[in-house]
Amino acid sequence: MASYHQWILLSERKFAVLVTVLAVALRGYYAQLFYLNPDEAMHSTAATAGQFGAFHHPSFTFWLVGLSALISEQPWWLQLPSVLAGGALPALIAIWLRRHVNLVTAWGLAALIAVLRADAIPAPRTS
Repeated sequence: MASYHQWILLSERKFAVLVTVLAVALRGYYAQLFYLNPDEAMHSTAATAGQFGAFHHPSFTFWLVGLSALISEQPWWLQLPSVLAGGALPALIAIWLRRHVNLVTAWGLAALIAVLRADAIPAPRTS
């Protein structure tokens, strides 16, 4: 079996930072390019209207979007919690997986998750 340093030339810490920055940059680009996905639209609509009783058990995303709506109601700002959470997810998964599988598999999966879109690609913005 190949070791981590035979496959990946960077140190593990630098690779983790690279994967996280790549994931945040891609998700930020998609957030600027596309409209809100259905979940983000539902949470941002309820949060900006102050309908905190709209959900019986509101998710943590709802509260984060509600807090960000206090600052601005721009779509890219309302997507910021999702962008940051989606950017941190690959590194967190790799850190968890490295306990159970080898480092190449853990960071390979993290790199794959970093470039994937979690939701279907909605219609692009026209303005």
